[in-house]
Amino acid sequence: MHSWRTAHALIACASIAWCLAITAGCGHNARSLNLDKETARQSLSKFLDCWKAGGEPNALQADSPAIVGHDTDWDSGKKLVSFTLGAETDDGTNMHITTELVLSDGRGQATKAVDYIVGTSPVITIFRDE
Repeated sequence: MHSWRTAHALIACASIAWCLAITAGCGHNARSLNLDKETARQSLSKFLDCWKAGGEPNALQADSPAIVGHDTDWDSGKKLVSFTLGAETDDGTNMHITTELVLSDGRGQATKAVDYIVGTSPVITIFRDE
C-alpha cells in the first residue's frame, strides 16, 4: 500500500510541475511583440543594400541593433543588382513587404518579386515568405 501512495504522490507532483511549466511561458506572445514599421522598412533596405554591396548574409548580425536575416538567392551566390520596395501590409507583429529584386547569376539578369517578412521585436528579423 505504501508504494501505491508513493506512486500516486509522484504522479501528482509531476502533474503540478507540468502545469506550472505550461503556464509560465517565456513572457512573450504575438500581442506583446511590438512592430515598428519605419524600423522594418529601414532594416530591409539595409539588409538588401548589404547584399547589393557584396556583403555576407550574416554581416549585419554584429550591428547595433543586430539584423538577423536569410535569403535563399543570397545564400546561393546570386548577386543583387538592384531592388525596389513595394506594397506593404502588417499583421501587427510583422511587416510583409513585396520587393522587386534584379538578380545576376553570371549568366544574365532576372527580375523577381519576393515577399519579405520583417519583425522588429524582440530582435530585427528578415526572412522570405516562401
